[in-house]
Amino acid sequence: MIDGVEAGFIVRRRAPPDLPGAFAIAFAWLAASHPALARAGQRTAAAMDAAATGGATPPEPAYHNRHHAAEATLAMGLLCRHGVARGCIDARHAAIGIAAMVGHDMGHDGSQTRGGVLERRSRDAAAALAAAAGVLPADLALLGDVILGTDPDQVAGNAARHAGRLPPGPLGPAQDALRVLANEADVCASLLPTLGPRLGLLLAQEWGADTPAGRLARTATGRLAFLRAYPCPAFPAMSGPARTLGLDAARLRGITAYAAAGHPFGAATTPEAGAAALDRMPPDAAAAAYAAALVRG
Repeated sequence: MIDGVEAGFIVRRRAPPDLPGAFAIAFAWLAASHPALARAGQRTAAAMDAAATGGATPPEPAYHNRHHAAEATLAMGLLCRHGVARGCIDARHAAIGIAAMVGHDMGHDGSQTRGGVLERRSRDAAAALAAAAGVLPADLALLGDVILGTDPDQVAGNAARHAGRLPPGPLGPAQDALRVLANEADVCASLLPTLGPRLGLLLAQEWGADTPAGRLARTATGRLAFLRAYPCPAFPAMSGPARTLGLDAARLRGITAYAAAGHPFGAATTPEAGAAALDRMPPDAAAAAYAAALVRG
């Protein structure tokens, strides 16, 4: 299943971003029962299109743009389907989560600002559109909480609460699960073995090629560290829906490919050694070696 998801993402990136279409696909199974949230997602997607194409704002960031929002929304739709099937969320939470993902990076400026500043900005903009679309206050609170939960500093705590390693959050176990699914949807495309390395280069471009973070994001070593650490170094376990979708298997496949890619260039025996070997190669040759390793599988 996950290979088809990745192939679909790659095809979509060959065309202009289609965030309204992505939301319509992700939300189709819920639209009849949750019309206000359907309107909210549609209006958010339209507002993001208008902001990106109206000429009044700077160009979209290289990574945090409508392509990313579309991928995160489509991934959230799939993860929420599996979440409902497994009983960790209900259809209402699924509808809220998918609507939230459309605007989870609304107004993102491409900076590395931390502390929830970017997420609060996105929450405020998306919640205002959702309220105007008729979303009820109780649902608005959950929608806003999902967006706030996409703060990278919240990922480890979200995963720990969902797994029972921390007490449930104030909005209950279903909302804890929804936050985890949102985190996984947010990085879904980046965890994929073929598309992920390409997105790492876009993230490096967004951060600045000469910044420490930008330089690291361009390397195999940096990507491997990201794959190893998700959702956090002390607790590298993804949700049941992510495992069912095949996302965790894709992450692990990407890790093991680094060891295989390094074999012809220094007989690497670990992913770390393989990544280091790739980083000593010209970028095009390293990308080809890694792609070949994925095929050998």
